[in-house]
Amino acid sequence: MNLNPIIETPFGVRAEVQRPIPEFYATVGEEGVRKLVDAHYELLRNSSIKGLFPV
Repeated sequence: MNLNPIIETPFGVRAEVQRPIPEFYATVGEEGVRKLVDAHYELLRNSSIKGLFPV
């Protein structure tokens, strides 16, 4: 995956994003994506910045 640098975008303008390659979904599957997202949110819930995210 090509990780592009973070760029500033003017307020109200939707930034262009690079989507994952289709093979990622085929390999990981729906259940894998759900587990990945759940693990991400679990890390946020236990992080020092958890106050930035509503419960």
